[in-house]
Amino acid sequence: MRPGTHVVVAVAIVVVAAMAALGWIGEEHHPEKIEQLRVSVTPAGDGGLRISETIDHDFGSEDRHGPELVVPNDFGTPEQITASSPDAPAGIADVSPASLNGESATRIRVGDPDVEVSGQHRYEISYVLPVARYAGPDLSLDAVGADSAIAIEDVTVVFGGIELADAECTVGAAGSDAACAGFEREPIRVHVDRLDPHEGITISGEVTAWRPADPAPAPPLPERRESRRALAAGAAALLGALTAGATYVVSSRKGVNEVVGSGAAEAAHGTAGAGPGTTRTVTDAELAEMTTVEFAPPRGVEPWQGAAVLREDLDPSTVTAWFSGAIADDVLTIEMRGKRPRLGQGPKAGEVDAVTADILRKLFGNRKVVDLDGYDSQFAGAWTKVEQRQDEWIAASGWWSSRPPAHHRPRGGGCLAGLALLVASVALGLVGAFLTGLLGRAGGPVGLVVVAVGVPLATALVAYRPLLARRTANGSAYALQVASFRRFLVESEGQHVEWAWKNGLLRQYSAWAVALDAADAWKDAMERAGVPQPEIEATATPLLLAHAQGAMLATRTEPSTSSSSGSSGFSSGGFSGSVGGGGGGGSHGSW
Repeated sequence: MRPGTHVVVAVAIVVVAAMAALGWIGEEHHPEKIEQLRVSVTPAGDGGLRISETIDHDFGSEDRHGPELVVPNDFGTPEQITASSPDAPAGIADVSPASLNGESATRIRVGDPDVEVSGQHRYEISYVLPVARYAGPDLSLDAVGADSAIAIEDVTVVFGGIELADAECTVGAAGSDAACAGFEREPIRVHVDRLDPHEGITISGEVTAWRPADPAPAPPLPERRESRRALAAGAAALLGALTAGATYVVSSRKGVNEVVGSGAAEAAHGTAGAGPGTTRTVTDAELAEMTTVEFAPPRGVEPWQGAAVLREDLDPSTVTAWFSGAIADDVLTIEMRGKRPRLGQGPKAGEVDAVTADILRKLFGNRKVVDLDGYDSQFAGAWTKVEQRQDEWIAASGWWSSRPPAHHRPRGGGCLAGLALLVASVALGLVGAFLTGLLGRAGGPVGLVVVAVGVPLATALVAYRPLLARRTANGSAYALQVASFRRFLVESEGQHVEWAWKNGLLRQYSAWAVALDAADAWKDAMERAGVPQPEIEATATPLLLAHAQGAMLATRTEPSTSSSSGSSGFSSGGFSGSVGGGGGGGSHGSW
């Protein structure tokens, strides 16, 4: 697997735990409502009314800044507006003209535009309707307006300092004449268990007393829901870890390697017999533990093939490894022109097989050299030919019994796993939210399970996909030989490098060092062994490709193309005792 693969899977587990901790998943869906509303009505001077509201607003699962009132201006534009809260931001964020049912109104927003809240919060909001009492003796007040779009539970309206003769109370939708049950006239008080959306309360009668009074005290707080976010986060992390761990174990076991015998030597050089019991299976980790040190690469295997069987991947680095092998075999030459590599035809270019000859024709055409300094269509064509040859060879190699590598086939691993994490988090987060809304109380736990299992599962399936490749005994043997030779390149001592130098193997070994990502270590080993620098530069030319990957990719990739191109007026008549027929009222909501 590529570096960082386990990290991406761990991030997926952290993501689902964080989603639960933030309440995005795992919580029961709670619709927005007002749990308790206490409206206290008292005189404000000779003609005004002070409306003091205690609002226990349950924002539920929604994120809101705070409550919003829209108050009709038929009793004058609200003034002396105050707001407070013991557990939420409660500044007056906005007082602005509005329209309600086609009539002039005032919008009052309480909260902080930069802060969002959810769940249960209490607000105390007070305002004065300055011209509520008319020249006539009657008062008709929409104590709770019938324009709210959310339900209001446990509603109490209390008058203080105001007495009405022949007082009436109506409840229901606008225009309703249904009498309020349990309406008390001395003093005026009414309690309603619940107002559905667009239902209100209107109280009317002839004013017989108008004297200063204090607002009614606030009622006790409703019972608060206990937060289970910490428990949900722990459950999500546990489910995610179990899912990812199980996926890793299953992938590791499905992607085992067949080996011969019981020891490392047999596995690397033995021959599988025809009968049963001559081979066994080991995991990638167990195969890696069999690695020893080999002083020579496997016979008959090209550097790019060794890289492919070791990493179980075909990508641009294996194509680069093909070029480094061709340089080691004197089929190609390489030199630096400033900071840019230049490829040329080597002395053995005319002795190659038909497939390689076709690649060279694509590469050079009628020219002698190719400068890797920008897109070159002939080089791109040759690169594609190499990819095709590698795909065909690997498919016919017999080194894998399932999932052999191929160019341009999604392999999985860290980068793709990161993309899978992003897509799964968004998609399954939406699914979880939908289930929560659809299933109500059961939706929270169901959504948590779906997301906490689904996101790590999708991430781990992509991350651990490389583990599913299954080597045959032959493939495992070559993988062991290549891994053991790589240890030699990385850990070489002076006498070993000197032996390779005296036997004319520096060029070949350098090509393998490029293919196995050991170029720097091999070069350092040659310098430590005392190989003269001119000798290194003359015989280890394949090493030049170790740092030419970017130039090669730029030469084979075609550049993309892009193109650009208020008033306080009121009416002195027209009020009635039916719901919505009085002054004041309006709507309760949030913003």
